Amino acid sequence: MRQAIFTTKNGTQINCTMWDDVKQPIAIVQIIHDLDESVGQYNKFAKFLNRNGYIVMGNNYHDIDNTQTCNGADLFLTTVKNEIDFSRYIKEKYNAPLMLFGHGYGGLITKKIISESDLCACGVSISGTKKYQPVAIALGRLIAFAGARIFGPMAPARAMEFWFPMRCQNGAVRTTYFPYMFYYSLFKNLMRQNECTDVKMPLLVIGDKRDLINLNKQFSMKLYRMLMTRDADNLTLIIYPDARRNLSARTYNPQIWRDILKFLNSVAHKCPQRQTV
Repeated sequence: MRQAIFTTKNGTQINCTMWDDVKQPIAIVQIIHDLDESVGQYNKFAKFLNRNGYIVMGNNYHDIDNTQTCNGADLFLTTVKNEIDFSRYIKEKYNAPLMLFGHGYGGLITKKIISESDLCACGVSISGTKKYQPVAIALGRLIAFAGARIFGPMAPARAMEFWFPMRCQNGAVRTTYFPYMFYYSLFKNLMRQNECTDVKMPLLVIGDKRDLINLNKQFSMKLYRMLMTRDADNLTLIIYPDARRNLSARTYNPQIWRDILKFLNSVAHKCPQRQTV
């Protein structure tokens, strides 16, 4: 594992982690992690993939609490563009097939990325991500908009996080809050995702049967059905009986890891092993 700084097209510098000590790599896996995670927490999973022939790359999100650079920006869309820039960079750097693994908030970013017409990935795995009800998304956007107008766009979104469970990491509550403008950007783009997500590649959706936030798999099933209507190629859904939101690949679960590897292998062996962007 080694660290590097990557500069996006808009000049943002993001911290990247690379697990690229792999001889004759099969493909590259780009990890797009959840909020309140860092890509370094996927170290064991990345090494597992290394042992099976995959280079693994990931980056941490630009600080969304930075008022100097984020004021007035569409934060969610900016993050999506940064991840796309990073995808193109690593695919060109290693000249190998690229696949995406998105978890939680990273899965929402991944859903947006795969709707891009010039996507350079050949397979996608989404974990712990759902299709939310339009009413809930509209309500979240309204509260975020009102909070930004009343308290300011960079004000801590206490009213949002009172009911929206984004402040928990391994059972511990963060001491800081995301700003209202972050939530407004998030919900605005979620509304668009429900309308325009299009998939033309192999896709693995992973969910948990006993996750209450997932309404006991119902939201994962809604995501699966939405993707089915988009003519997704080789779409696979796996619902684990008792993962309890521990679907993130940073949490050791041999069955989940094996299933992800099986999916990656099935995709990688169909992709040209040396591509140019």
